[in-house]
Amino acid sequence: MWSWHLWFAQKDALETIKAYNHHYKFAKQPLGFAYRKWEGSPFNKQRTVRLTVEQVYGNGEKKHATIDITQEAVTTFKEFSSTLYQFGRKDAFPSISFDKNVASEHIADGELKTKTGDEMSVAHSIMYPELYYTSGTGWKDNYGYYNLWSMDNTEPDPNGNNVVKTIFDPCPVGFHVPASNVFNCFTINESIGWLMKVSGKWDQGWHFKKNDSPDVTLYFPALPCRDENGKLNDTSSNTVYYWTSNPFYNTSGYRLKIDNTLISCGDDNRVLGLPILPIAK
Repeated sequence: MWSWHLWFAQKDALETIKAYNHHYKFAKQPLGFAYRKWEGSPFNKQRTVRLTVEQVYGNGEKKHATIDITQEAVTTFKEFSSTLYQFGRKDAFPSISFDKNVASEHIADGELKTKTGDEMSVAHSIMYPELYYTSGTGWKDNYGYYNLWSMDNTEPDPNGNNVVKTIFDPCPVGFHVPASNVFNCFTINESIGWLMKVSGKWDQGWHFKKNDSPDVTLYFPALPCRDENGKLNDTSSNTVYYWTSNPFYNTSGYRLKIDNTLISCGDDNRVLGLPILPIAK
């Protein structure tokens, strides 16, 4: 069975923001992103209106004055979700709870179905796209390929940048899962792990500024993730994870990590369910 993810979003969801390096363009939102609650102003930047008052008649030159009215962007609470992906898979999993005891989190007639990771394989992931495979031996023995999200990857590739999209890539046409070094443009000197270029304070995520255009920002929301057993993590922490297309050994892949001090890439278990920010080239 070949699964499909239907994402109904605002028109600008896949509008792109050009990166400084490698001519990549970021989508404005992660795959499957949606605001579930928003309390505050419907805009995210300060708005200013300038009024000019001028005399209709005057002795000689008519006098005038200007008045600036500024309205600040205020957000008191927001809640969002996205689709989550296990490394190398095309299949989308929700980032909200299925706890029937919590009315605000329950999806009617829904539940997350898991299966032991000992049975994980490419064939099984295709046949059972609805199953979240937990940790187990199958991830190494039957799923340890390096080119699941980038066709030309044949070995561990922590710093690759040339992504050749595969049939397992969940991104829309024209987009693909990003390589790890694409995110260098959001750091002070284009080196992962150095100080970040951000605008404003922590806002359930960071508004990153690009090196070549500091007035343009890209928002990385702190989305929930799923662990090795399919359980949602604690979304209150100031840490964000996103998958890259880079493999690392046959049981792990590279993921982007953002917290309140730095941005970095490192490896993590392929079984994790993490969000993806699509890019175009």
